[in-house]
Amino acid sequence: MVPILLKNGPNYLTYAAYPSGKDATFAAYADACASNNITSAPSLSPGLKNSDVTFGLNIAVQQGHLELVRQLLNAGAKWDANTIIYAARSFDAVKLLVGCGYDVNTGLIGGGALLPMAVGHNNEAGIRYLLERGAKPSFGPKRNAPGHITEWRAVMESRSILNKAARACSPAIFALLLSYGSDLSHHDAIPLHSAAGCPPSQDGNSRIPMLEYLVDELGIDVNALDTAIEIAPDGRGQTGTPLHYAIKFGNVEIVKWLLNKGTDPDKKLPWGRSARELVNRVPPGHAICALFAELEAKT
Repeated sequence: MVPILLKNGPNYLTYAAYPSGKDATFAAYADACASNNITSAPSLSPGLKNSDVTFGLNIAVQQGHLELVRQLLNAGAKWDANTIIYAARSFDAVKLLVGCGYDVNTGLIGGGALLPMAVGHNNEAGIRYLLERGAKPSFGPKRNAPGHITEWRAVMESRSILNKAARACSPAIFALLLSYGSDLSHHDAIPLHSAAGCPPSQDGNSRIPMLEYLVDELGIDVNALDTAIEIAPDGRGQTGTPLHYAIKFGNVEIVKWLLNKGTDPDKKLPWGRSARELVNRVPPGHAICALFAELEAKT
């Protein structure tokens, strides 16, 4: 089995030390990894520290030079947390790591794990592959874990994966995760809010099928508050209803969809602000303002 970089007990990957100095051999090795030089990189690695070899390995993973990655691993290169973070984006990289002996339920420093990361990248083939090989959907970061991020550990009762899937994946993948044991009733699960609050870089239309699945098939309430993530009873830590999330992130099509579904724009957080009031913070002229002007005209 390929050796791995572990710290603070079994099955928690940490980060290799960042290379220091201006070692000529390391510079040549890093360049070889970046340029996919399958001849030079493996021949230079034996003279380097383990952490320096890992740094070059991660360059190769990030660039998708997977045959070089295979050679470096077979020659004794050690993976670290960054190796897994980069590999999660690609099915072929995931398959390569597992084929080299990577335990699919290894936790990363900070509480991450390979399966939730693959879900976050919508790596559908990788998700299916990992589930088939025993990856646990409930294994991942714990919300509001105490201490510094370097002290956080993956836990078996995490449900953050459903929130990630709602933001990034298809309804089919969401259903697959449920079939493998993910639990909508868990206190961390707010998938409808997560889908409504997808990042501005995403096309809001891409989340409509997920919204339809969550509401029409799973029966999630469009007016539900995100009490699952409250920090205190006064509403600290909460954003509000799915409509609050869609407004906050400027998702016009999702706001329109929620309003058409009959969501209540006047439902308030425990500390008092409704989605309608949140629109006052949106820049004038924004399409969301126009949607609410139309709503006002109808009432």
